[in-house]
Amino acid sequence: MKKKLVALGTAAFMLVGAFPAVNYASNWADTDFSFELISEASSRYAVSINRLKTDDSSVYMKCTSSSRTSTNSSEGGYYGTAHGSSGELGGLADCFSGSKHSETYMFYEGATRYMKNYINETGHIYANIYCVGAKYLRYMNFKGVWSPDSIQ
Repeated sequence: MKKKLVALGTAAFMLVGAFPAVNYASNWADTDFSFELISEASSRYAVSINRLKTDDSSVYMKCTSSSRTSTNSSEGGYYGTAHGSSGELGGLADCFSGSKHSETYMFYEGATRYMKNYINETGHIYANIYCVGAKYLRYMNFKGVWSPDSIQ
């Protein structure tokens, strides 16, 4: 009887080990964003309330539309960098882990990015995306979706 239990336990252990572990992002639901940048180098965060980041996956952002907001507009995109915080409101910063920090990505209408970041590795539990107008941008509104965790 004891040998059968050991054999059964070993078989179960081997069966479980045969399947690779899958990493599921916990807070992957999309949140809408809409913001205006008035000039190159003007900046703001994508949303006013930071979102809880529950794992070390990439931050997801998709820009679904861009539109001019003035007769003085000139089309352009923006740069986005995932920032971390210890709270829902404010206190955001680029997150450094040794010599590494969250990468910056270019966005324009139709662009989707999975943004590498070090938010969890630096002890932060909330995320937001710091957005800066790219060269030649003037009076543009951007809309889309983002999430602090992703499947990548």
